[in-house]
Amino acid sequence: MERVRRGEQAAFAVLVEHHLKQAFAIAYRLLGHREDAEDLVQDAFLLALRGLDGFEPGRAFGPWFFRILVNRGLNRRRDRARQRTEPIPSSWRRRRPRPHCRPSGRSSARGSRRRWPRCRSASG
Repeated sequence: MERVRRGEQAAFAVLVEHHLKQAFAIAYRLLGHREDAEDLVQDAFLLALRGLDGFEPGRAFGPWFFRILVNRGLNRRRDRARQRTEPIPSSWRRRRPRPHCRPSGRSSARGSRRRWPRCRSASG
């Protein structure tokens, strides 16, 4: 850790390489999306690097780093849950086919897709 504190990039790269797989697994379990997990891991490593002044010498890096990772992940999950959602307007919803509009049973040139006959709607 002292080499990392002195600014040796290679020493920090060793720490990242050592903890990366477990960090990604934890982040993925917290957030459920690969891209979000990758962003979280990157963010946690950067926060750890910036916060090395608060790291106690003689202690293990792993538990300190994983606490940063988990706290940030829980914050992101909470923030995502708080995002306001609005219902999809009814004009955007897909209309259901009319009962008389069924597949014709004929296969198209692309294989098993079925052709739909033209159906006249009540509105025109």
